[in-house]
Amino acid sequence: MLLKHRYSAFDHTALDLLLEAKSVRCVLVIGAATEGCVVQTALDAREHGLKATILADACATIDAELEALALRYAEDVGGIRVEPLRSGRQDR
Repeated sequence: MLLKHRYSAFDHTALDLLLEAKSVRCVLVIGAATEGCVVQTALDAREHGLKATILADACATIDAELEALALRYAEDVGGIRVEPLRSGRQDR
């Protein structure tokens, strides 16, 4: 577990050092705020030279439209793989 105080799990933490020490090359990103912390962490993972995948079904949001926009941005602009939402998902 990693305690973080910012949107990105990489910001002001030792996450990059921990992943490097374990020779990690790709990360799966999940979380409680898709349009904030999840996308920002995935973007920062790419900045640290890692491959990133957002598992959309393991994320939460209070605004489905904003979540869709953020995931589209992550994929189209950030080059992040987004595992799509299953059809029939109940909004949280």
